[in-house]
Amino acid sequence: MTAVTRLVRHNRARAFALVGVTLAFFLWQMAHLDGFRWDYDEGPHMMMARLVRSGYRLYTEVYSARPPLLIYSIALAFAISGASVQAARMIIVVYSTIGLLATGLLAREMGGYRAGLGAIVLLALSPDFFVYSRACMGDIPSMSMAVVAIFLALVHQRSGSKRWLALSGLAISLALLLTPLPLFVVPLLGLIVMLSEFDIGAQLSKRSLKLDDRWPTVVLDFIWLGMPLVLSCLCCLLIYDFGPIYDQLVGSLLQGRVAFPPDPLSNWQKSVAYLVLSNTGLSALAIYGLWVAFARRLTQAVPMTAWLLLTALGLVSHSPLWDHLLTSWLFPLSILAGIALDDIGRRLTALARQGLDWSEARPLAVGLAAALVYLCNLPAMIRLDEQLLAAPTSEAALDAVHFLEAATSPQDLVITDEQLIAFWARRDVPPPLTDTSFKRVMSGRLTSDQLVALTQEYNPAAIVLWNRAFALLPEYRAWIGDHYMLARDYGGR
Repeated sequence: MTAVTRLVRHNRARAFALVGVTLAFFLWQMAHLDGFRWDYDEGPHMMMARLVRSGYRLYTEVYSARPPLLIYSIALAFAISGASVQAARMIIVVYSTIGLLATGLLAREMGGYRAGLGAIVLLALSPDFFVYSRACMGDIPSMSMAVVAIFLALVHQRSGSKRWLALSGLAISLALLLTPLPLFVVPLLGLIVMLSEFDIGAQLSKRSLKLDDRWPTVVLDFIWLGMPLVLSCLCCLLIYDFGPIYDQLVGSLLQGRVAFPPDPLSNWQKSVAYLVLSNTGLSALAIYGLWVAFARRLTQAVPMTAWLLLTALGLVSHSPLWDHLLTSWLFPLSILAGIALDDIGRRLTALARQGLDWSEARPLAVGLAAALVYLCNLPAMIRLDEQLLAAPTSEAALDAVHFLEAATSPQDLVITDEQLIAFWARRDVPPPLTDTSFKRVMSGRLTSDQLVALTQEYNPAAIVLWNRAFALLPEYRAWIGDHYMLARDYGGR
């Protein structure tokens, strides 16, 4: 067997290992899609998708403060396997698996095979990724596509082929059509283009920065990168009525920031607590991995540093900063932690072959200390993952579902501030009330007068007050008391 043949087989085995671990994650998640709910947002997403699948138009008839791709992805899953909670969560697992593989490929691009495999394992074991990669929410899917965009941009940096930039632009367009969360990734892609064309890393290493005559090439690169973004916006304007989509996407965002004023200090404290307390071991490895990246190659260290800074900036300015948005940290942390594991493995191998070298031993000691911190936290993470195999279910919620099934007909409508109860009971809600969240109520986009008018218009067979959002509208609760009979009471629900 020649050396070339051995190398090809070795690389093929490594590729199979990356794909095999990712496939194992996919199959495991697909087998654990049960339980009532992970988060309130699951209900609105599933209800919107079912109504769209039934023929209602998104934004014009079905209220949605979300971009369209997530809803249509869930509707596609419903078309394939029926409208069920499991089908909705299944499509999230598909997106999340793509993101997991992209994370491994990106880490491999920067640190080699062991970095890629390590990044996949570390991300898969993270309790928040373990949960939200199955929850019917858009954060992990959108960040997954953003990671694909970053990976493709780095492939362009290595190969110089413009098609990778176009594919990167397409990936970030899909990410933003899922949720606007990865908006901070757009300037990161621009930075990668600048680094690849101007070779800023080499110039900085010489302590000089001269931008030569490559600006026309950079502009052309930005056109290749930005064209899919422009086309996706144009498609939305052509498919949907401008007024409703602007009001529900942009208007709800602006009014939400008025109702929930940005609190950078509180958001920063949440992020720090998430990094230091919830992901101590992963953060320790990531810090060492960032040092390794700077020591190896500046053109890769700079994008990773920018990714961390842009993530911090995006989350600090977010309003309100829900806990599930903090999962944005997990992708760059896992990549850097994978690079750290690769470096530790390289240094241990060199130490075993060449003997003790103090110049190598000191960084190795730091890396091993970071790995030890992760290993000390690993048993608690695994125990937590074991507790999160299925979404939490309450007897009261199940009883409410069974009561709705018995007390109403399949064609009856239900108004509720917990859409998942109606979805489990296979009952629809009025299209304008697919989202009755605290944010919509607090921002003044859903008032008592509107609810009374919609209740009179759609004449629902039942009203379920569950998630306490309607508690913020006492006038509507009083109107309900005058026009409906109390059938079930679960301690205020």
